Amino acid sequence: GTGRLVIFGGTNNLGNTIVGRYASASASTLGTEGLAIYGGLVTMSNLNVSAASYGTAYIDGGTVTNFGNVSINGSTAGRYLRVVQAAGLFVVPDPGIIYENSTTAGTETARYQVTGGTNIIGGMYLGASNNAAAATVTVTVGAPVYVGSQGIGTNGAVAYTFTLSGGELGATADWTNFATITLSGGVMD
Repeated sequence: GTGRLVIFGGTNNLGNTIVGRYASASASTLGTEGLAIYGGLVTMSNLNVSAASYGTAYIDGGTVTNFGNVSINGSTAGRYLRVVQAAGLFVVPDPGIIYENSTTAGTETARYQVTGGTNIIGGMYLGASNNAAAATVTVTVGAPVYVGSQGIGTNGAVAYTFTLSGGELGATADWTNFATITLSGGVMD
C-alpha cells in the first residue's frame, strides 16, 4: 500500500509506532509514504520500520522523541527500509539505540541517514543480535549526531557502511566503538 501519516505541527503522542511496507518496485520519494514529520512536538515509543519491502520514517522538522529502541528490520535483500532525518531534533534517550536489525543476506536492507538537524541517541547496533546473516546496512552522518553510553556496535557478520560525510559525530557519555567509520568530511568530537 501507500499509507502515509503526515505531521505538520501541534503536540502528537503516537505510542508504539510501526511503519510497514511500501508496495512498490522501488523506494519512494521521501515524505510520500510511511511516517513523515515536518513540525510539531512528537513523542513515540519503540519506532519500528519493519517489512519485506520499502518503508520510510522521515523527519524534516519538529522535535521528535522516541522512548525505547528504533528498529529498522529489513527482510528482503535490495529492498531497504529507512529512517531519514533531514531537519529538526530527533532524540532517542539513553539507553535506547538505533538497531539496524537486518536478517537477510545480500544487498542493502536497512538505512539510517542523518542529513540535517540534530540527532541524539543512546547508541547504535548494526546487524541482528540473534541472527548472523551477512546482511547489508548503511549509516550516513551528514549533520550532528551525539551517541550516548551504548556506543556503536556490530554483530560481526553484517556487511555495513558507516560514513561521516559532514556534520559532527560526538559523544554524550563515554562509550566503546566496535564499528569501522569512514571519514569523508565532518568532525569527531
